[in-house]
Amino acid sequence: MSFETRDNVTAAEYMAMIEGKTAALVKACCEIGAIVAGADDARIEALGEFGRGVGLSFQLQDDVLGIWGDPAQTGKKDSDLAHRKKTLPVLFAAEHDARVRELYFAKGAKLSEDEINQLKHMIEHAGGRAHAEQAAEAAYANSMESWEAADVTNKAGQALRELAQSLLGRNA
Repeated sequence: MSFETRDNVTAAEYMAMIEGKTAALVKACCEIGAIVAGADDARIEALGEFGRGVGLSFQLQDDVLGIWGDPAQTGKKDSDLAHRKKTLPVLFAAEHDARVRELYFAKGAKLSEDEINQLKHMIEHAGGRAHAEQAAEAAYANSMESWEAADVTNKAGQALRELAQSLLGRNA
């Protein structure tokens, strides 16, 4: 799906897109690791769902950091807003506040620094940030349920779990 040329992308379409990209990639990596390790079908499935949740959580956290993250820590000198990226916080806010939709999807000139700061506040006020953070936390919680079902107790598995735990609280 090419969202770059469309203004009418919905939050639901965005979630479907990240399910098919980031979440699918991490899910496949976890399933492949489980297969190579000789896991049974139930454990492969559980680890796949763990990876899916980690992928969703990672992408949604990245969406939040792309707008509100500290550039010194994220390494992104420009906000995702400056590039008019269609992320969950933006799309959710645009669905709930016509002013966000009008300003963000207006054709023409690059957004000014003042407009970017205004949009940050508008998106947060419209619930975009909270919605994305809650979705990231829910995806993480689902991944941890799948992790428990996988019953992985070896050292490499624990390192994988710790990596997943560090992703939700990251600031870069």
